[in-house]
Amino acid sequence: MSVLFTFQPRPGDEMSSDSLDSDYYPGRESNDEDYEEVKRARRKHIKSRKRKNVNSTKSPVSKRKRRNVKEDDVSTDKSDGVQLHLPPEVMLKIFQHGIDAVGYINFIPRVARVSKAWNRIASDPSMRKRLDFSTEQIVLVRKYQKCLANLLQQDVSQCQYLSLHKQVHLGPSLVERALSLMPQLRTLDLTGCVVKADFVKELPQLCPHIQRLNLSSHYRYVQKKITLTSLESLIEGLGSKLLELKLTNVTAVQQCPSKVLKFVQENCPNMEVLDLGVAGLEPHSHQIFITDMDGLACGCPRLRELFLDGFNILDNSSREKPCVHNFKSLQREKPCVHNFKSLQVYSQSRHNHYGMDFPAFCGLFSSVGKLKTLNFSRSKHRPSLIAQHIKEVEELYLQDMMWSDNEEEEEVICCIAAWSRSLKVLDLSYNKLNDSLLDEALYQFEKSGRLEEEYPLEILNLSNSTVTVRGVIHVVRTCRNLKEINLSSCRELPRGSKREFGRSEFNSLVKSLRQSLRTNAGGGQQDD
Repeated sequence: MSVLFTFQPRPGDEMSSDSLDSDYYPGRESNDEDYEEVKRARRKHIKSRKRKNVNSTKSPVSKRKRRNVKEDDVSTDKSDGVQLHLPPEVMLKIFQHGIDAVGYINFIPRVARVSKAWNRIASDPSMRKRLDFSTEQIVLVRKYQKCLANLLQQDVSQCQYLSLHKQVHLGPSLVERALSLMPQLRTLDLTGCVVKADFVKELPQLCPHIQRLNLSSHYRYVQKKITLTSLESLIEGLGSKLLELKLTNVTAVQQCPSKVLKFVQENCPNMEVLDLGVAGLEPHSHQIFITDMDGLACGCPRLRELFLDGFNILDNSSREKPCVHNFKSLQREKPCVHNFKSLQVYSQSRHNHYGMDFPAFCGLFSSVGKLKTLNFSRSKHRPSLIAQHIKEVEELYLQDMMWSDNEEEEEVICCIAAWSRSLKVLDLSYNKLNDSLLDEALYQFEKSGRLEEEYPLEILNLSNSTVTVRGVIHVVRTCRNLKEINLSSCRELPRGSKREFGRSEFNSLVKSLRQSLRTNAGGGQQDD
């Protein structure tokens, strides 16, 4: 190979490195001998490196023996070079905690794709003891109902808990098929599902061990397909095994509540939770049912939670009594003696009384000394009538009360004065009381230098009420355990304070309210 041209630099233009090359001088021509010399030098260098590698003494690499893992062993995991083997019972426990945390539908399908061993654990029937298909987990519209259909192809015989809460798109045939494969079911939630009367009758045969049942309708909707006859067959079939029954917004209950209550007290001696209320719907004036409160107390002595929202209870013993207008004389009367000693939660919101139901109302609590929750929202109840029996209430809900005169509005003052030492949650929202009665009620939390545990109030809701600046300042400074206060849409408060406040914002809230007081008083008058 010969070069087609030569390059000879002009005098003075030579590169500085040209003089250092032994093989180069200006005007020299290249030929094939130069390339052959380069190849020989490379081959020589490679041979020398091979000799060095052969002569070097390196410790031989030890081969690790492969460990045979049996099919019964659980999957392995490598962390920091250490191989861990967990027994099956431990992995089952871990998977169960994952199901409890995020739900079956969000946990099992994902971990089953990790490995064969994990898939084998996820397929264990014990993983399907608790199945939550409520709308909080997944909305079972028509294209997602395959998830439930595929699940039913597996072994679900050990399932004890099934929730289809608010799955309004779910067909009744698929629900019936699911229950036919779960004979060990203990808890069933069908709130908002389409349920027919024939299905309710057959439920005791499909799942004879049910203890907790929820057939309530969706909020602001009514369950019309459940009949009184089907409810009678259901209650008689489950009998003493039934511990919890919720029938909110069921038409048959609204039409014949006394008969449903009679079925319960005759067949369910172990009943603990009973809900026959009307939620989200305006009650009618004719929703009054006459019942035997003594019979209910004797038939269900373990009753802990009772929900009768939208109904007026009239006891047989007071049916012939005239309307009572003198409430002080009623307090002096000896109430009917019932035995609801285990009652902890009572709700009777949207109640429009006519005076005749006061003896039955007082008789409910004659043997109750302490309540966890008491709900009289949007009603005309007089809670002071039961204050002589109930000494402690932890959660009190008096939202949007229907009191008409000042004498009834003073009920809020009596309630807080009676239960201020035990209240943890207090809801007085949407109460438009006159003459600063709401502030006077909050002043029942008196200032004292005693222990701060004296007032355990933690949550206070005063939204859309007539509370003023002085009442808010007093309750924040007095109730030292207060964690949250809601002042949304309170027109008597200045701008910037009409919202929810946490404990860390109380100092700035009090400071701004004091500033507004000084501004309104012209800088001279200050708060107490």
